[in-house]
Amino acid sequence: MGNRGSALEDLADGSFVHDGWASIRRVVAAIAMSAIVGIPIGIAMARSAAVEALLKWVIFPFRTAPITAFIPLFICFFGIDEQMKVWFLFFGTVVYIIP
Repeated sequence: MGNRGSALEDLADGSFVHDGWASIRRVVAAIAMSAIVGIPIGIAMARSAAVEALLKWVIFPFRTAPITAFIPLFICFFGIDEQMKVWFLFFGTVVYIIP
């Protein structure tokens, strides 16, 4: 990484496109994981009052919590790498996909 140049220099050397694709991959992976986990949980909560009563007290408080407050926990659990970034995005989106 180090000292980076201007946006035009980043475009010229291809690092802008490379970094952009890395971000897109993270977002797509997190949204796919959120859909795989969140949609079945949401359907189960909609179809069963018992499941909703059990899970709503766990899931719904995270909808109002600022996601950035959890960054230190994600760094402790996953380090600062691609895995942490994807899990952070997953955590930030799954609580909105469920309801």
